[in-house]
Amino acid sequence: MDRDKGGYRIPGTENDGDKVKILSTAQSASWVSVFYTVDDRVESTLLKDSAESFFQPSQYRIKIREGRHRRDKEIIFDAHNSKAVYIDRLKPERKDFQVTPQVLDPLSGFYYLRLLKLSVGQPVYITIFDSKKVWNVEVQVLKKEKITLPIGKINTVVVKPLMKSEGIFYGKGEIFIWLTDDEKHIPVKMQTKVAIVPSQQHWSRPLLTLVNPSVLLSICNCLYYEQS
Repeated sequence: MDRDKGGYRIPGTENDGDKVKILSTAQSASWVSVFYTVDDRVESTLLKDSAESFFQPSQYRIKIREGRHRRDKEIIFDAHNSKAVYIDRLKPERKDFQVTPQVLDPLSGFYYLRLLKLSVGQPVYITIFDSKKVWNVEVQVLKKEKITLPIGKINTVVVKPLMKSEGIFYGKGEIFIWLTDDEKHIPVKMQTKVAIVPSQQHWSRPLLTLVNPSVLLSICNCLYYEQS
């Protein structure tokens, strides 16, 4: 996301306050699905808040199927009244919560991380609403590393989010994310532990995409996902 006239602009879209969607999906390979199905979809809808701020989340939806584990939750944000409506579609449950200004959801919070200056040894903090609470999430900036991926050698910066809520990667333990060491901070590798599949996985499709009503934009060309 680029700065444009004092505000933020998403490449390929007009900076006119239209809705923008961030979408993350994950599906298991057919041979894995025989004994452990993964079908995840996480979506965040953002609204342009003001010329000087990041996009304000409007709606967050997470639908998770990982083996026997299921989640289907939604958060509707009312920024003007500092309120978030939490909806659990499986229980069912619906409840209102007061939130702080400029709070983000887990997915938009990850994208916002990419806009920040990342210096090794200096943690950054992101305020998100998740699991019925407002969290000040610490993201540790661990090191810089040159890694080799199917697309070649890439200079990266390694970060570790210290999530205390469910977040997007529920029950996966420690998570390490490699971002390109440039102003775009494109995610190119993620490492976590998944006991069911002791192997490494490669994807050639994006980790995240941006959707602007009629425009679908890829924000990364390759994701290397390592499971151990």
